Amino acid sequence: MSRIPTPAWFVTYHPRAGHPGYRTRKSEQFANEQDAKIFAQARVIEDPDVTAGTINPHLPKRFIGSAQIVDWLKE
Repeated sequence: MSRIPTPAWFVTYHPRAGHPGYRTRKSEQFANEQDAKIFAQARVIEDPDVTAGTINPHLPKRFIGSAQIVDWLKE
């Protein structure tokens, strides 16, 4: 029996569609850091206010704020 991997990373961003003057945030979950980076890179092109990090209880715990997201994508 194969086990479905639990998400280890999240990426939070502002979706393009929304009401004028109101910015919603949306989060997506990923099994690994590489998949999270691929998704985040596409979102940063649309809006630089993207954050990412690990989901509890995964270690080491990481949070990448919007000011550090470009550096994280280059790692």
